[in-house]
Amino acid sequence: PRVNLFQAQALANMGKTEEAIKAILLTSQNPALEKDRLALLAQLYSRTERYTEAINSYKKALALTPEGENRSKLEFEMVRLLIQQSLFLEAEGILEDLIKRGLTDPQLWLELGKAQEGSRHYSKAVASLQNILDQEPDNMEANYYLASSLRNLGRKEEAIDRMNNLLILTKTVPDFSSSDIQHYRGRFIQFLGALYQETGQHQKAIDLLQRLCIDQPDNLQAKLSLVYALKDGNQLEDAQLLSLALLEAAPKDSSVIITHARILAYSGELDKAVELLRAGLQNEPTSESENKKSEHFYLSVGQLYSKHWQYEQARNILQQGLYHYPTRQSLIFHLG
Repeated sequence: PRVNLFQAQALANMGKTEEAIKAILLTSQNPALEKDRLALLAQLYSRTERYTEAINSYKKALALTPEGENRSKLEFEMVRLLIQQSLFLEAEGILEDLIKRGLTDPQLWLELGKAQEGSRHYSKAVASLQNILDQEPDNMEANYYLASSLRNLGRKEEAIDRMNNLLILTKTVPDFSSSDIQHYRGRFIQFLGALYQETGQHQKAIDLLQRLCIDQPDNLQAKLSLVYALKDGNQLEDAQLLSLALLEAAPKDSSVIITHARILAYSGELDKAVELLRAGLQNEPTSESENKKSEHFYLSVGQLYSKHWQYEQARNILQQGLYHYPTRQSLIFHLG
């Protein structure tokens, strides 16, 4: 068994992930090695975006891992997947326990802030994120999530100030033109644009996002954000034209489909919007990504019906979604 496990690790190191998974599954169980086998399997499932299987493998590995034997590292790896899968309350509990056990890594506080924001414990999130910023005032992610929590507490002007300062900060880093920094800037600008929209500063949002689309012409999310900014700024015809152009360019992209459906519904074509979502998103899930698409169908249609005061239809479609995805917090929240 040990040789097989080493072979699996070697395959993983060479990037042969599926072969490594097969090798691990073929490895006969050995109590002395089982926690290592499960931990490696979890990492490989995560690499292939099979997140549910990854989380389950982490939990099995942790059940066999005593305190002090790399347990905290495994818990932290699992927590990141829990947050990615919107299982915020579970992640929050694990992170709080890690901190109570004396771990002081700022990254723990960052992930805790994310989990607390996701579970709508915004005041707790502000405190956790401020804890990092007291040590690392230029931590970009902590500043971003703090601004997000401030927004959700209704402190939007504070959030705007923090995001503007954060964008100035991104210009001071030595590798400003790197793809990572440009990715951060794109994400930050879109969030600032949303804040401008929510505070009635629509033209500021449009101008900001139009500049981003020029600077980053391949940034699809920036273009989608611009669609919403144009709609909210009473430039519906421009929003419709941009939304349709994006759908023609990327007809299978979930975010594009959802955005165009929302524009159709806003333009008075609700039935057409629902049919677009049904054709583009509802399918038999054959992978984690297809699973997510199908989940988005139920949530998106439920939101559209609710937004247009068709509450019975909204409740029915969300209940159907919960039948297929009973643990999804987003579906539970909107049904509530």
